[in-house]
This record gives sequence, structure tokens and C-alpha cells, in this order.
Amino acid sequence: MVLHTGRLHGSSSGDGLRWEKVARYWVDHLIAQVRHGRAITTYLVSESNATAPSCPTERAIKLAGLPVDEAIAALQRLTAYWQHDYQTPIPAEPDVSVVALCSPPEKQRANAEKQFEKVLKYNDMLLRIWQKPEAFFEGEDWLDWSEKLYRQMASHTSGAHQKKLGASAHASG
Repeated sequence: MVLHTGRLHGSSSGDGLRWEKVARYWVDHLIAQVRHGRAITTYLVSESNATAPSCPTERAIKLAGLPVDEAIAALQRLTAYWQHDYQTPIPAEPDVSVVALCSPPEKQRANAEKQFEKVLKYNDMLLRIWQKPEAFFEGEDWLDWSEKLYRQMASHTSGAHQKKLGASAHASG
């Protein structure tokens, strides 16, 4: 169980999770799988859980365990992507990416652009790297990076987004 200071619920994205906060715990979750040598479930509890009517853990965000070999492969991929980001900024942001991944294919870009505008209001780093949505959404790389970086995390995270996520699988190749 991880106790997060601040809110993990209440984002402007449709599923109610603050993905930029949840993403911070994903690598720790993957490392826990490797460290313990088996699938481990992580529960994220935050101030937003205090509003739950009966039990604060009722709204805990559950990161489902995954096999050790998958966790190792995910950590290796994330490390390679991190190194790539030092050379060229990656057009991906957790809230924008999950909104796109949970949208029907014909609405992915439009929904992601709306979310991007919302995120720009609080994410100064994103604003410095991608001053305009046109630069971020140039080509289809942004959707491929969303898949590579955030689909696995979103699919292992509990929440209302699960139904939308499964229905909008993007064929990446």
C-alpha cells in the first residue's frame, strides 16, 4: 500500500484519475514485482479516498500484479524510452495519453487535443517543450508513444476507464 499526499482522483479526464500522479508509482510497482519474485498488487491511497462514504480504501487505486518477466521487460522498455527522451522529446503525457487510449479511434486526436489544452494550464514543463498542440500531435507518433508508455499501466490500473480502454485498442505496429 502506498499513501500519497494529495489527490489521485478528480482529474478533468473522463475516468476521474489523475494519471500524471498514478504514473509516478508505475515504475515502483514494476520494481516490486521483480523484487518479490512474483505478482504483487499495489494499492494507492490518497486524500481523495477520505471522501469515500464508509472505508477510505474503498476508492483505493489498484495496480494489478503482473508476471516477473513482463515487469522486467516493461522496465527495460521504459529505460530505453527514457534514454530516447534525452535525445528527442517524446510526444506523450499521462493524462493526454490515457484520454486518447480510452477514446474511439475516430475521436482519439480530438479528445487528446482537448485534454492537452487542459494539461497545459498546470504543466509548465509540457508548455516549455510543446508550446502548441500542433507540435505535439505532428504525425501519428504521439499515439504510438501513448500505446508504448501508458497502455500497460492503464490496463493494470483499476477504474472506470477499463471499459473504454478495452474497446479502443489501437493497432500499433
